[in-house]
Amino acid sequence: MIAPLPHQARGAGLRLLVLTLLAQAAVVVFTESPPPPATPTLRLAAAAVTESRIGGSLQALRSGEPLEAGSRLQLTFQPSLDSWTSVLWFEGDDRVVPLYPTGDQEGWTAAGTSYAVPGPGSWLRVTPTGATDDFVVVLSALRPDAAVQATLSDPTPDAVRALRRRLEAMSDARHRLTDGVERFVPTPDGRAVAVPWNEVRGTGALVIGWRIAVESPAWQAPSTSLSSAQGSPGRSSPSGS
Repeated sequence: MIAPLPHQARGAGLRLLVLTLLAQAAVVVFTESPPPPATPTLRLAAAAVTESRIGGSLQALRSGEPLEAGSRLQLTFQPSLDSWTSVLWFEGDDRVVPLYPTGDQEGWTAAGTSYAVPGPGSWLRVTPTGATDDFVVVLSALRPDAAVQATLSDPTPDAVRALRRRLEAMSDARHRLTDGVERFVPTPDGRAVAVPWNEVRGTGALVIGWRIAVESPAWQAPSTSLSSAQGSPGRSSPSGS
């Protein structure tokens, strides 16, 4: 005859059975639940074209490259996904000029679409701003950048300086890719130049920036400037042309 189990043993066996059933149920729920959505990978491509004199030769801008004061510049960028993009020009350490979006634009950019800054029929003109190099930057993300919006709404020197340092660090942290293919970028006066695009990839906000050393006194454009200079936004630096 088999002796009955003590009360404590029966209770321990029941608890073990309950825990086993709960573990099995958890495994079923986990295996049947869909995995969390993957964070999308964004690609940002950009190129900047410069011209030292009206009607002169066009070339791609490289970060840290010195430019003569009075040179003209146009920037083109293309995000791979629908995203929010901001283009900023830091004049030294204490002033920032928003180049995109401007006016009633909201900053949302469509996937695979190329955008020109400052826009059709316009150039940016580089003028001296002091001892510190300028910094032009493209920032693209899936949602608006809170630091950019806060700084533009209250651009104190400390806030501008902190934002520039952050964007410079973000730009330096990403390895820029080039596929060896030169893309033709149209200019405001109807010409085009073949330039290698800089591209960065990853999750989160992506940044491509160029430091610009402005050299020599500002060059004065002749009175008979090209029609492409009409309708440009007026700026001190970068100035419209």
